[in-house]
Amino acid sequence: MDKEIILKHIQNAKENSCVDFKREFYLSLKQSDLAKDVSAFANLLNNEDKYIIFGVDDETREVVGIDPQSFTKQDDVDSYLESKIEPFPEVICGLIKSEDGKNIGYIKVSSKNLNPPYVIKEVCGKGSRIEKGDIFIRKGSCNKKALRADIDAMYMQNGELMLRIHDDITVVEPIHIENDIISDPTYGHIDIEIFNDTTRPILICAGDIRIERSRRGVLCSIWSTMPVKNIHDYPFEIPAQTRRIYTMLYNFSSQNCLDMGFDIDGYIDELVNVKVRLWDTDDKIYESNQKDIMMIVKGDILHKVRLSETRYNKESGSLWDIIKQRVKGSINRR
Repeated sequence: MDKEIILKHIQNAKENSCVDFKREFYLSLKQSDLAKDVSAFANLLNNEDKYIIFGVDDETREVVGIDPQSFTKQDDVDSYLESKIEPFPEVICGLIKSEDGKNIGYIKVSSKNLNPPYVIKEVCGKGSRIEKGDIFIRKGSCNKKALRADIDAMYMQNGELMLRIHDDITVVEPIHIENDIISDPTYGHIDIEIFNDTTRPILICAGDIRIERSRRGVLCSIWSTMPVKNIHDYPFEIPAQTRRIYTMLYNFSSQNCLDMGFDIDGYIDELVNVKVRLWDTDDKIYESNQKDIMMIVKGDILHKVRLSETRYNKESGSLWDIIKQRVKGSINRR
């Protein structure tokens, strides 16, 4: 996979925020800009791996190749970066062949580096011009010292918020909520584990749950994350660096019961597939895993199902009576 991506970058012949070409490998790690180059890539948070590619002239984009003996070992690069950058960034070193058989070296700065800012922790570079405490970031095809706004953005993006459906069952039933205008309103409830791995609290202001079985499905809005009621008006906060289970209440109607095929006792004969989405106040969407779970419905919300069942039974009964009368008449005529 790396080879295909690198050859495509070489073919495009453009440096950008994820690609840096160099004609040859650093003559000396101790006197090189390796720490600057790697930390600048690591501080750029996106979903792409970044590549420093050796053996391509950075001006003409001509593929010149490198001597494999000049390319360093993975252990040497790791040891050097561990001594120069904090926290330690994950990189992968390798050699490939170009389309015309030349040796191409690369250092991949993984997109899994999600703990910026990556800071220079020891003086390094040619002439010791890279100082302790420097923070670099890749901007276009250049490595620049990070500004305050860049560092703020790193902290804002640092880590992620993850959702996991914790329950193996979801129940729709009347729920007693203190001081609620409606006495024991009916909601579905499901437990969701939320892990906020970021360095900041996140405010959740909306959400929904998709419930599917066979070719049937409903999309229900999340009304509350207990004990917070009406998250649309009162967003709830998920503190930084926390993991806990939240009980979420979602709207579910008597028509939904009918559409999903529940019987009069509130059961269906198969598991449902559910997925939860949450929105924060910055309009960022977080999605859970999909999970097959059991679903049960209780209470008066089943009235449409029962009414439909009663109507069906009456119609079926009437049809059966007509059939019996016709059969009886036919026998009597004989």
